[in-house]
Amino acid sequence: MKERLEAIAQEREELKFDLTQLDQKEIRIKALLSEEEKRWEKVQSALFHNGHAPKPETDDDRVGRTPLARFLVSALSDRKPHDLKDMVLRAIQESFDFGVKNSGRSIHFALIGLQQNGYVRRLPSGAWQWTGGEKQTAQR
Repeated sequence: MKERLEAIAQEREELKFDLTQLDQKEIRIKALLSEEEKRWEKVQSALFHNGHAPKPETDDDRVGRTPLARFLVSALSDRKPHDLKDMVLRAIQESFDFGVKNSGRSIHFALIGLQQNGYVRRLPSGAWQWTGGEKQTAQR
């Protein structure tokens, strides 16, 4: 019985150590989360003029409300297919200011938004093409 009590005491000490390690991990993760939230607040306000996504009243207001959307409307207005790399190069040539954001990712996510609203479509080649709001039906 004494051996069992000693084993229990040893196990309790090991569990206390594990609990201490877990508490330290929690503190580190909370610190990282706090830093991330502070950093996101800065990015959020940089993404949108007043820190909030615009809420357009009509479909016509939806395209071209941000400088990036206006750039993409201009870049794709010839209705020819354009690769993401080509649009990134054009943006760089035109000195488009992405701030601290990655230009390729910014353009890609803006294109995804335009695609979801039916303004552009992604071709099987991966290139993007302006549709002007004409919703595309899936073709098989």
